[in-house]
Amino acid sequence: MKTKYNHINFIFFVYLSGLILFSLFRIVLLFSQISELKSIPDLPYHLLNSFCFGFRFDTVVSSYFLIVPFFLLTVLKSITFIINKNKKKIDNAKTDI
Repeated sequence: MKTKYNHINFIFFVYLSGLILFSLFRIVLLFSQISELKSIPDLPYHLLNSFCFGFRFDTVVSSYFLIVPFFLLTVLKSITFIINKNKKKIDNAKTDI
């Protein structure tokens, strides 16, 4: 279904995909360094803390990358909406003649 806000759904989908991809990279890094983790005291706390900080960092990076496409798509949608609205007015005026 085509709605007025499809670009927001698209940007949100790209954002979530980026977070999932970054999280997968973080998990792969975790398992590649599993032998080094045995020497860390209070490991569950540090793992949870590092994943929380990673999520925050990933959110900031994804937001920075997606802010330009968001504004460009929003402006494009607005311009398209204005053009279509004016076309309808012109078409209605032609049919009235």
